[in-house]
Amino acid sequence: DVKSALIVAPDSNCNGGAWPKTCARRRPSWGLLGKQRRFRTEHTETTEKRPMDLNEITGHVVDAAFRIHRDVGPGLLESVYEVILCDSLRKLRIEVERQKPILIRFEGKTFEEGYRADLVVAGQVLVEIKSVEQLARIHRKQVLTYLKLSELRLGLLINFGGTMLKGNIERLVHGELPDLHEENRSLCPPEA
Repeated sequence: DVKSALIVAPDSNCNGGAWPKTCARRRPSWGLLGKQRRFRTEHTETTEKRPMDLNEITGHVVDAAFRIHRDVGPGLLESVYEVILCDSLRKLRIEVERQKPILIRFEGKTFEEGYRADLVVAGQVLVEIKSVEQLARIHRKQVLTYLKLSELRLGLLINFGGTMLKGNIERLVHGELPDLHEENRSLCPPEA
């Protein structure tokens, strides 16, 4: 049964900002009816917290970064963008660690004089924030080294210093990631 409707956000009239145990949510289905999107109603349980996959996490980070760049603009210090991005993700109830210390292990010794990751999102994605006119190769190498030391596999390098954010976000991988398209194949529309 497909109906047209708006997506109800959890902070609307649903139990003071949280989804009630069985709150009907309307989500877009894959078809389009003219120019109007079709939505299907589904019931979700909030008692079970489903872990997000890497695509969902990075999608939320990139969406929040675009909103921040649009509303605040370029030219501020990295720490300002870090605080705002962290707050935006926490509003979405995503776990975020700021300035997380990463130890360096070398020749059997552990050094605490490591570096601090700008953000670690959901314990899975490292986010390095820059506010420079243009990204350089050293910035990419830096993120790859941070990924190696932190034993995380996926990082986002976001430069808020450019006039536009498009072209200033890079997704970097250390090692191999699982085929995320295979995991989500059941969510994709059937091919025509």
